Amino acid sequence: MVSFPLGATDCTPQEIVCGLKPFCYDVITEMERHTILVDVSHLNDEGFYDMAKVAGRPFIGSLSNCR
Repeated sequence: MVSFPLGATDCTPQEIVCGLKPFCYDVITEMERHTILVDVSHLNDEGFYDMAKVAGRPFIGSLSNCR
């Protein structure tokens, strides 16, 4: 399982209004190819929905709340 906020700055997730960077799509594809589980816990809303669109396998939110 891997969780990483690629391209994140020193902001809270609510202050970051962009989704995943293009490089992230390649990383996700490669992780899925190696059956590595992607953790979306530290993504902002846009990043989460980008991940949901691109995911070809299940992913996890290990530190997520009920929001």
